[in-house]
Amino acid sequence: MPVEADLTGCCKECYMPLHGGLCEFDPEHTPLPIDLDNPELASWLPTWLHNYCRRDTWHFSTIGPLPRLLGEDLRGLGLAPVPDPAAAGFPALRTPAPAAEPRRLCPECRMPLGGAGPPWLCPLVPSHDASRPAVEEAPEEVSE
Repeated sequence: MPVEADLTGCCKECYMPLHGGLCEFDPEHTPLPIDLDNPELASWLPTWLHNYCRRDTWHFSTIGPLPRLLGEDLRGLGLAPVPDPAAAGFPALRTPAPAAEPRRLCPECRMPLGGAGPPWLCPLVPSHDASRPAVEEAPEEVSE
């Protein structure tokens, strides 16, 4: 069953409400007003008109908004293969991670202890005796 809707005061292209006779979604949907001093016009209209008048400053049909992309088949360009860095005497790209310090845990609740050094504090229950913390060893690294 069709619904009757009163679309007076709406844009005929996007059905957004008109603000001072202008479509706020895209002002090109409606004719530009003749009286630009009308207080009902939106405050952004002068800026939009300035940008709209300068839209042909950049010739995107010639320059393009993006740099030109090369074709996917690069074999015909005669590019040199990528050299191996190790063959050129450069160090390996992967450097070993620094050794992790063992984490100190509260001996009662096994929560990681806060603070930089003794006295250690249990963040969960500060009354726990954390004078002799348990130590969790760093996990072993997996060799490739």
